[in-house]
Amino acid sequence: MVKRVLLSFMIVFVVSCNSGAKDNESKIDIGQIEDTAINFLMEQQVLEKSLDKKKYYGNLLLIELATDKPIDSEDNGIYRLGVFKSHTKEYLLFKNNREIEIFEVSNLGDCIENLFVFLNRNDVDKNLRTIYIEKVIELYKNNIDRRRLVPKSDNS
Repeated sequence: MVKRVLLSFMIVFVVSCNSGAKDNESKIDIGQIEDTAINFLMEQQVLEKSLDKKKYYGNLLLIELATDKPIDSEDNGIYRLGVFKSHTKEYLLFKNNREIEIFEVSNLGDCIENLFVFLNRNDVDKNLRTIYIEKVIELYKNNIDRRRLVPKSDNS
């Protein structure tokens, strides 16, 4: 009887450990998120191209729109992406398990369309949808204001 109980306990323990390992495999590592974000910002010429991406880690802004919490490899959501530098644009980063998408916010129509695709795919509740929509519009307006603050060169 005791052997049977111990055997049952060990089977449950092994199954729960294996299912936990599968959960971890389905999540993306925070370093991968930062590398993807840095590559994007380099392409956008917000950051200088560099092989040493680690030097930019502390300079990244990755904040969840609805909660204002820093990005976590466990949490899915929509994040503000930018750098700690005056007058630079911010972008949207959509995170869903191992999937990351980054969008420029300069075209509000496209941005809202991508937002609704993400919200519908992830079955986000109505109250949270409203918050995300308001925050995306706010981010769009802030980016317009930032462009106005950037000094124009003499050639333009």
